[in-house]
Amino acid sequence: MQKHSTHYVKTIFLFILLLLESSLLSVFLMEMIRNQNILFPSIESFTFVCILIIMIYIAQVLTIGAWEKWEHYLLVPIPVTLGITAGLINSGFKWWFVITILSLLLLAESVYLTDRFKKLLLKFHPRLIFRNINRTTGFVFAILAGIYTYQNYVDLNSALLKTRVSEFVDQQYGDIAKPLIEQQLKELQGAQNLREDINLINEQYGFDLSPFLNSTTPTDTDNQIKANLVTQIMGWIEPYKQFIPPALSIITFAFFQFLFGISYFLFTLLIDGLIIGAKKINFLHVEEIEVKQEILKF
Repeated sequence: MQKHSTHYVKTIFLFILLLLESSLLSVFLMEMIRNQNILFPSIESFTFVCILIIMIYIAQVLTIGAWEKWEHYLLVPIPVTLGITAGLINSGFKWWFVITILSLLLLAESVYLTDRFKKLLLKFHPRLIFRNINRTTGFVFAILAGIYTYQNYVDLNSALLKTRVSEFVDQQYGDIAKPLIEQQLKELQGAQNLREDINLINEQYGFDLSPFLNSTTPTDTDNQIKANLVTQIMGWIEPYKQFIPPALSIITFAFFQFLFGISYFLFTLLIDGLIIGAKKINFLHVEEIEVKQEILKF
C-alpha cells in the first residue's frame, strides 16, 4: 500500500511529541527530587506529573497507525529513551549508559510483546493492547526517579544531612509541628501546667521543649524550636545515614509506581473515546481485512 505524505507527517509528529513529553517529564522529576518535593509533593506537581504521563500513554497508542513492519521499534522506544536520558546528561557516563540500555531493552521487549498480542485480536482494543507498553514506560520512569534520588543523596555527609534536615523542618514546621505545639500550650494556666504539657509533648512526639520555657519572643521561640528539632532529628538518624540514600530511592520508586498506576487508570477511562475521535477526524484510518481464526476442539 502506497503511503501518503500525511503518514510521514503524523509519524514524525508523534515521534517529536513523545520525545518532548518524555524529556519534560524526566527533567521535571529531577527538579522535584532536587527540591525535596518527593515525600510531600504539591498538588500542582502531582497533577502535572499525572497529566504528562497520561499524554505519553496516549501518544504511544496513537503511534499504532505506523505499526507495519519494524517502524514501531523506532517510533516508541527511541524517543522515550532519549527523553529519559535527557535528564541524565550531567549524571556521569555510568548512569547514562545503564539507564539508556535498560529503558531501550525494556521498551523494545514490550513493543515486541504488544505487536504479537495486537495481531491475535480481531479488533483494536487500546487498553488491552498497550497495557504492557504503558506500564513498562511508567516502570522505567519510576526507576529513573529512584536513581535521581540516590544520586541526590549518595554523598550525604553530616553537614549536608543537617542542611537537608533543616530544610525539611523549615518546610514542615508551620504546617505540622507548630500547630501541635500551640495546641498543647494554648490552654496553660501556670508554670506547673506548662511543665506538664511540655513533658507530654516530649512523651508523644519525642521533642524536648523545656529549654524554651522562658522564651518571650514568638519568632525567637520558633527559631529555637526549629533548631532543637534539627538537633534531635540529627541525633536519631546520624548512625543510620548510610542507609538513607537507598531507602529514599526505594520510597521514591514506590511512590512513582503508585502515581503512574493512578495515571494509567485515568488513561483507561479516556483512551477509548480518544480513539473513536481519532477515527472520526481521520487521524487514524480503519482498514478491514479477512482473517482465519484457529479454534481447537476435541
